[in-house]
This record gives sequence, structure tokens and C-alpha cells, in this order.
Amino acid sequence: MNEDHRLLLLKILKSDGNIQPLADLGYEFAKITQAIKLEESLGNFRYKNGKFTFTKKGLREIALLTKHFKQKFPWIEPEHTSKIHPLKKDEIYIPDKESIRYLFK
Repeated sequence: MNEDHRLLLLKILKSDGNIQPLADLGYEFAKITQAIKLEESLGNFRYKNGKFTFTKKGLREIALLTKHFKQKFPWIEPEHTSKIHPLKKDEIYIPDKESIRYLFK
């Protein structure tokens, strides 16, 4: 996994996001699982009670990779957590309450 995809993985785990963007890049779920276990063994986060808790080392790693990424590509980074994938004709998108919380104020 290259540095850009590693950064994406860490940001997905930090935001409790969906790993589908990595699968869309061509990674098999087994490889993604191996990468997650590798990052955990490197001490970047702990997985406990169904939550990923990032360590100081993991947060520094994200900051370092982000800095490197922004130097390499000085554009605005896409937000993967709120991306809606194209739907089939027979599918309906129903957002969760968190994604439309501005309607409930």
C-alpha cells in the first residue's frame, strides 16, 4: 500500500468511515484487513470495544503523511466520508440523522 492509500486508510479509521474507497482503488478486503492489522501492530491505534482509538504516534503519522501529501499534491483533499456512490435504478438513498443534522436544529 503506497503512502497516499495508507493516509486514506488511517483517515478512514480515524473517522470510523467506510473502507469502500480503498476497495474502489482495487484493494481486496483481505489486503485492507492486513493493512489495518499492520497499522495496529505499528502502534498507530488501538482497537477496543468496537472503536479505533488513535495514539499520539498514530496522530503524528497522519500529520506527517498529510504534510507529505499536500506537498506532493497542493490541491484540496477530497472528503471520502460523505461521498455517496451512484445508485442503481431500484435503490433509494436514505441519509442517517447525523448527515442531515442541520435539518433538526
